[in-house]
Amino acid sequence: MDFSSSSDSSDEELFEILENIEVVRNFRVRNDPFVEYSEGEFRDRFRFTKNTVNYLVQLITDDIRPTTHRNRSLSVAEQLLLTLRFYATGSFQILIEDDLNVHKSTVCRVLRRVTYALARLAPQFIKLPDTDEEIRQYLLTPLLHPVLPEEQRYNAAYIATRNTVERTFGVWKRRFACLSLGLRTNIEALSLPIIVATAVLHNIAILRNDLEEFDEELLNIDAEVNDIFAEENGGGNAVRRAVINLFR
Repeated sequence: MDFSSSSDSSDEELFEILENIEVVRNFRVRNDPFVEYSEGEFRDRFRFTKNTVNYLVQLITDDIRPTTHRNRSLSVAEQLLLTLRFYATGSFQILIEDDLNVHKSTVCRVLRRVTYALARLAPQFIKLPDTDEEIRQYLLTPLLHPVLPEEQRYNAAYIATRNTVERTFGVWKRRFACLSLGLRTNIEALSLPIIVATAVLHNIAILRNDLEEFDEELLNIDAEVNDIFAEENGGGNAVRRAVINLFR
């Protein structure tokens, strides 16, 4: 008995049936943090209010908008929240296990993409001195043994100024734990952009009055003179003495 013609016909019918079957893909279910969390919970997880995050989405949308909606690609907001969550925790493992429910390879790609997009905002939100300003060739240091009243006032002003800078760093690192825990990434590829990106975010938070309440005792930096004493030199001493005289 010849089965060849019957077999060919059956194969054609089978292929036709398979072509018409809609493939059902199982996508990971992602929660919507804007709906899932209260304002307080949202802020604890991502370090910003919902309004500020929406503002950030507008700033970076043109840079990271998905080019396709196939395979349920992450929205701009989801990519930003994933990145903010890493900045807030410093942990890739938390991201992988988190409610956004994304694969670890996706986490790495998104983190890089959003970090670079935020870092590119630096000229807009980080103000540095103009290039034509005079470059100073000396460094003022405090006195190890201030005796005169003007010397004591100079030291007090110096340390108060340094405390302001140190406190800023403290607030910055408390908001973004990835900085205080240490960045375990290639410094040229991602660590430096993360530092710039978080600086941009810190300044945006200040501009929008989206500030966190920190324990003042933890941020109160008492600078020790010995810690910031530098080797003295003739030219530097003359400049410092001129500044000290201003405190008379």
